[in-house]
Amino acid sequence: MSDSFSFENTHLRLIRRLAVTWDTAEVGAPVIEPAAPYGSDEPLRDLAALVLDVEIEPGDDALAHLSEEQIEACWQAHAQLEHALPVFVAAAELPPGIYSVTDRAAHLDSTGQLSMGTVDALASEDEDDDKPISSNRLFGTFQLFRMLWRARREAIDAALSGPPQRAFSFGEQHRVLLRELDWRWQENSDTPTVLVPGKAGDYLRERLEEETLFPAPACDAKRPYGTSNVEGDVRRLLEEAGLGAPAEDEVYPLHAETQAAFQCLFEHGMMEPGRYERQDDGWTWQRSDG
Repeated sequence: MSDSFSFENTHLRLIRRLAVTWDTAEVGAPVIEPAAPYGSDEPLRDLAALVLDVEIEPGDDALAHLSEEQIEACWQAHAQLEHALPVFVAAAELPPGIYSVTDRAAHLDSTGQLSMGTVDALASEDEDDDKPISSNRLFGTFQLFRMLWRARREAIDAALSGPPQRAFSFGEQHRVLLRELDWRWQENSDTPTVLVPGKAGDYLRERLEEETLFPAPACDAKRPYGTSNVEGDVRRLLEEAGLGAPAEDEVYPLHAETQAAFQCLFEHGMMEPGRYERQDDGWTWQRSDG
């Protein structure tokens, strides 16, 4: 990635609508839901509204309503998130506090990952007994399948009312961890994302008709903070930030909260459009034209 990036209003509009879910592989990590990156299972229709201000009725063939140039503009705006999202995570400001956050994936009929409510439930009390799920069982196979079943059952009810809102307490610990999680571009397909000029329509038609998942940003579920030792990484990062190391049974729940914390940052984080420059520390970005 270049050391300079022009962050635009379009990038901010897309980020505001991103649906953050949870990759259940390995220790788990936040990802942008590849089946519905903007909260619906019609991503091209979402992009048309956000990028072009073109409203298409749900269920209509978006490709039939858009020109080749419009389709390519939508795709290129989405692809620019590969760079816009890390810059936003590093530079956006959000004071600690309690915020209303949208669980954008919870109302969907089917998603590739887990919604916020499902991940939260993994750390809450079991509905069949009074014993809380301990941190070392947080991502256990039995609990995971139980929660997947529960999420599917709740999704049917939630589909009638749209994405639920929830209150989330965003703190300094979350801000530290969010800046250390490494976002990368995940293809979710063998199809390359590089568009051949003039072929955007054919590319997206193939994607939408033959693929169920969009390429989208994701964090590394095996090494979310750079190594496979999540407990050690979380404790080290918070200690280095002067916040103190969390107790052993607080580490994985805190890591799981990064999903809701990212959704909170994307919806409420403040960042002005403009040109941003990477600073000497390698991860800080500051606006250079304001």
